[in-house]
Amino acid sequence: MTIAYYALRGFAAIPFIYYFVAIYGTLQFFARVRRPPVTHSSFTPPVSCLKSVRGLDPGAYDVRDYPTLAVGVFYLGAYISDPRSDDVAGRDLWTEAVRGLAKNAAYPHWACHRISDLDCQFCSADDPLARRGLYTEGWDTDTGGRGPRERCFIAAGIANAMTAAVGWLCGEGLPVGTEFPKYIIVGRGRWAPRIQAILDGERRVTARLEESRRGKSEEDAAYRERLHSSFKGCGADIAWLCVTPGPHISVMIEAALEEGLHAVVEKPWLCSKEETNRLEMLARSRGCVVAIHYEYCLWDAIEEWKRDWNDGDGLRFGGRMCVKRPNHSGLAALDNFGSHLFSVHEYCVAQSEIVEIDCAYQQPDERRVWLDRGTQRVAEIDFLANKEPIIQRFIARVEAAAAGRTDFPFDLQFALRVAEQGERWKRVSEAGEDR
Repeated sequence: MTIAYYALRGFAAIPFIYYFVAIYGTLQFFARVRRPPVTHSSFTPPVSCLKSVRGLDPGAYDVRDYPTLAVGVFYLGAYISDPRSDDVAGRDLWTEAVRGLAKNAAYPHWACHRISDLDCQFCSADDPLARRGLYTEGWDTDTGGRGPRERCFIAAGIANAMTAAVGWLCGEGLPVGTEFPKYIIVGRGRWAPRIQAILDGERRVTARLEESRRGKSEEDAAYRERLHSSFKGCGADIAWLCVTPGPHISVMIEAALEEGLHAVVEKPWLCSKEETNRLEMLARSRGCVVAIHYEYCLWDAIEEWKRDWNDGDGLRFGGRMCVKRPNHSGLAALDNFGSHLFSVHEYCVAQSEIVEIDCAYQQPDERRVWLDRGTQRVAEIDFLANKEPIIQRFIARVEAAAAGRTDFPFDLQFALRVAEQGERWKRVSEAGEDR
């Protein structure tokens, strides 16, 4: 019985061999790159990056910047072999890449596996790498140059350990697991725990502020002071306001901004133009981002619409969003669900004519948008046909904007345009009913 027991346990431990192989390969790689750097001017760095499997790991599949990570690993080896290099752009890129490796280490199907053939994406003059000053003479694939190939295998399971080693070797001191911003989730309704669960799944540190509404007998000054105190002592970087619209929204945003927090606000945006402009000026003065949660704009098909139909020439836009559940929020269906439809229109086909918007509670589930030209339907998206990690994509965009790496499209001015579009549609619908 004892022999069978230990034999079974030994058999179960066989997969650990792969970890030893990965560690051995990593150590061999770092030992091998300590040699004189390649100086051939015609050298073309051959790079590729293995992508994840869609369906098995949606979070990993949504990592969009594979080429940047792959090239960053190449620059990593080049910099270690020649730490005196003054290629600032290259150093910035590999630093970003190594942080990306640590950030995505939780996804077992993701791996930056080897340096082999140069990806064709690097050949375009419009590529982001070209705009970052990395498109130099030695990178032109038309030359057919083939330099010595450095191969590395970086298992996702040890990416955090590798990142720590790289930070130590290069003197950068890159922290592992501390690059993510921290969140405070404001609200106690059914949406707040859902957002917290998603953030926890993305390995973000979260806290909750449930008592966020103004008490019936609470003075305005006391309410503002309570919010300031809650945001000041929470240790968070981003406040996610999971509360329904009302006069408290602008007070919450103002308190968060004044304490140096970025803010994520749930749709619909119902603040006035004057209030919106005031909050935008405050956000700019504090260097903060105010993001409105229009997650439906981040579907892959919506990005394709933005690319293919952006001119809106002769297009007519329609959308329908109905749900079986009753109205728990107290918001009109057109305000609650219509804001998603109007945001999609504003984001990708703003020049098209809106001809139909239909929203309702306690109706068969339906969530789709379409484009017509003449009598022909040229495009249609059924949001219920499949699932995509759109909230995770939204989180990634917010964090990139908060770090100053990119602009954020769904800001206060975008929300104001969406709200104005909704008001115009209400007036058109009322005029049609009167006739």
